[in-house]
Amino acid sequence: MKSTIKILITLTAVLLVMAGCEYDGPTAMYDRPYEETDPPVITSVDPPEAVAGVNFITIYGENFSETLDSNKVYVDGFLSEIVDFDTSFLTIRRPNRTGDSTVIKVVNYETIGHATHSPYKILPVYERYGGFIENAELTALAVSSNGDLYVAQGGSPRVLYHVSSDGSNKTLLGETSRGVTDMKMAPDGKLVLLCNNKSIYKFNVEEKLETEWLSQDERVSFGDFDADGNFYAGGRKTGIVVIKPDLSVATIDLYSNDEIFCMRMFNDALYLLVQTARPDEATPEMAVWRHPIQDANGTLGEKELVVDWAVFEANEESVPIYFTISKEGVIYLSSDDVQSVYSYDMHLQVRDILYKGILPAGGYCLSWGIGNDLYMVQGEDIEGNEVNDLIRIDMGTSGAPYYGWSK
Repeated sequence: MKSTIKILITLTAVLLVMAGCEYDGPTAMYDRPYEETDPPVITSVDPPEAVAGVNFITIYGENFSETLDSNKVYVDGFLSEIVDFDTSFLTIRRPNRTGDSTVIKVVNYETIGHATHSPYKILPVYERYGGFIENAELTALAVSSNGDLYVAQGGSPRVLYHVSSDGSNKTLLGETSRGVTDMKMAPDGKLVLLCNNKSIYKFNVEEKLETEWLSQDERVSFGDFDADGNFYAGGRKTGIVVIKPDLSVATIDLYSNDEIFCMRMFNDALYLLVQTARPDEATPEMAVWRHPIQDANGTLGEKELVVDWAVFEANEESVPIYFTISKEGVIYLSSDDVQSVYSYDMHLQVRDILYKGILPAGGYCLSWGIGNDLYMVQGEDIEGNEVNDLIRIDMGTSGAPYYGWSK
């Protein structure tokens, strides 16, 4: 009996002590005060619609987060890449979406609610062109002054095709004696064919006939005309071969141990894509170089580095193949990378990717048309499968002047 009384007294004391203690556990969610936050607001979008040539879209508004990861932009449900931001604007890359009434949605994960803007028009920027469905290797492109496109096919048979300026008609012109590595329209209206050979050929597109233009001492693969009618050519360990209008030939001892992949004229200068045999701190392994043209005889000035391929931080195994230049001085380099075309603005010294995530992978040769169209051969897809298709890209701007067209 006494033990029972002791137990009751002890329990009573414990209960009295507990009753005098304050519970310090966490406050339930439904009892916490609500912190009011303003949801994001979209006030405008620049440009008003994403036409061809637009690589970035800026969304202006209010209440965007100061933290990048807290801001998300969706276009028709597709998460877009934010390249610049503040609490009052978000700049995204052009998304891989098209339509007249796409929906832009901005989410700030530090607030409750989201903002939308619609309809927003995004135009398509590329299409497959010319009906090349044979999966035969396409090796070179050239465009005439009236917009007709010429396409060289390698393998067997080695042939040339003509594609009408509206893309509706593809015509077989005939066979070539060798595989064509580069092709340029000459002032006489014939195609100049370079074939990694000492002989350079011309193809008469009217008569559908190939003839040898001239033979010289180097196996040249690429070339271009300057404003005075000189034709510059080069290849692997060739130096630079200059063919004058009277067909006299001079070889300039530049890049004689290196490999020239592509040539292009711009603003009275010769631009070359070169892989050097002995790279060092001053000479990148793969780069675009420039030589001012000093006179009508094709005399070249000292070389100047334009852009090192390494700055693009592409896949280590990828290499640039061709390049071309816009009238504004932007260099576009095709690559066998997932991103098929890289760009470098020579005036702003800014590198970028053309239509990132939109263009198909595996860019090969490039040729600008008479307007805003850039033609590109897609060699392989993202998985390395042979595609060999022709792509027409709407650039929203035109290419640099081409001097091979008759004046």
